[in-house]
Amino acid sequence: MKSRVLTADFIFDGWQLWPHAAIAIDEQGCILQFIPQPDERQLRKADYFAGLLCPGFINVHCHTELSYLKDCIPRGTGLVNFILKLMETRHDPAFSPDIKLQAITLADQQMQQAGIVAVGDIVNTLDSLPVKQSTNLYYHHFVECMGVPDDVAQQRFEQAQKLAATWKAHTSFPATIIPHAPYSVSDTLFRYIALQDESLISIHNQETAAESEWFLTGQGSMRRLYDTLGISFHQAAGCGNTSLRHVLPFFFEKNTSAHKPCQLILVHNTFTPATDIQWATEQFQDSIYWCICPKANLYIEQQLPPLEALMTFADDRIVMGTDSLASNDTLSILEEMKCLQQHFPSIGLENLLRWATWNGAKALHCESWLGSFTPGKKPGVVHVSSIHQQRLSSESRSQRIA
Repeated sequence: MKSRVLTADFIFDGWQLWPHAAIAIDEQGCILQFIPQPDERQLRKADYFAGLLCPGFINVHCHTELSYLKDCIPRGTGLVNFILKLMETRHDPAFSPDIKLQAITLADQQMQQAGIVAVGDIVNTLDSLPVKQSTNLYYHHFVECMGVPDDVAQQRFEQAQKLAATWKAHTSFPATIIPHAPYSVSDTLFRYIALQDESLISIHNQETAAESEWFLTGQGSMRRLYDTLGISFHQAAGCGNTSLRHVLPFFFEKNTSAHKPCQLILVHNTFTPATDIQWATEQFQDSIYWCICPKANLYIEQQLPPLEALMTFADDRIVMGTDSLASNDTLSILEEMKCLQQHFPSIGLENLLRWATWNGAKALHCESWLGSFTPGKKPGVVHVSSIHQQRLSSESRSQRIA
């Protein structure tokens, strides 16, 4: 069996940066050995890459099926306007099935080229199915379920069950039913979803200040969303709790020990107060991962999540996503990292890389084969160029090389 030795100025093994280390891989990209201090003979045999090498990136939150909507929705309008425009635009008959499939195919290819190896992908349709049947990426499909009127809860849940079953039947990837967001899922529908015994759930969380305002007081711009869509208000409006404190008990305060332990990925968290982060972390410990999608947050709300608070209370459970091309100009984890470094210059490169690799692999339950340069794994090898003093630069690029 042929092997190949790779070295770089730095190698990130999934947890920390190692200067001038090396890795040995076989022809299939399986890690044979991590070599923290290679000798001169090993270095002479090695292929050198300027910059750093790291395991493949994990995109914990994406909507590939919306890739055809790139540049279709204005920036900075706020979430309510974004949702209304999205709902109007995605049903435009000008977007034929072929146009949608071409956009999804290109998005999948670009993610692969940029070093992403696994994706937590939101699905409401089967539009991306042909791509998923031939891709080299690993996908965990999250089948979104939503509905505010109580009388549609059972119907919506059954529809989601059928869609999840189709995804499972026609791909090799898992598909789990998830709630869209606190404001778009009734308490009855939350109970249906929480009682299904899925071990991995994802939910959009506190992406706009209006979400918690709605739950706390029953006022704010969420009222316009319900009025425009012609649906009844959420039953929990004005309940006096933030949306996060209202939602989490559905998944963790169960009355029977028969339920599997649940892991929840909270996505966006753009307006999550530090008190909610501390409360959720103390109450539910390792059961929660916090997914940040900074470029999409800037695109929609012109706001970034409270990263210092997240790092204080949950640094080992921060993960990264790209959201969709409806709310972003790339599906690149490296570009998300560069965005965070630009706005939070004190964050170290090790933190960013850990969130993008090992933490993400744990969040999507694929850490047994992805996320680190552990011998026996096949995590992908990504080259990141133009690293200066352990910082990304505007010229940094990522490319999968194995």
